[in-house]
Amino acid sequence: MKPLFNLISRLLDNKQLPAPTTLLQEAPLAGFQYHNGRRVWRYLQEGETLRFKREPFNFHDQNAVAVYFRNEKLGYLPEDQNQIAAQMLDRGENLIGKIKRLVASSNPRERISLQVWLAAG
Repeated sequence: MKPLFNLISRLLDNKQLPAPTTLLQEAPLAGFQYHNGRRVWRYLQEGETLRFKREPFNFHDQNAVAVYFRNEKLGYLPEDQNQIAAQMLDRGENLIGKIKRLVASSNPRERISLQVWLAAG
């Protein structure tokens, strides 16, 4: 599994992403324990790029913004901190995430701290 993941990761890394320009917010990752975070934990690094995907029809939160590392869903922006990012994504703004801090904590909400950046262009 690891060699295949590494190959896919290298292919995805070759995609040109816009450079982040303006820091919009910092937040903990919500829902780490319910998604694929544990499976890819060993591949995560501080400074790693994350992607955001709107889930406007999410049953629990109409402003849901999912957080992805490559093609693996890690969780969500917290419900009490996702309104601005959701509105910007709905308008077509290009937001980029960065891992700010990783902590091997038993509390899932402390494991990943991330930044939301507005991308150039």
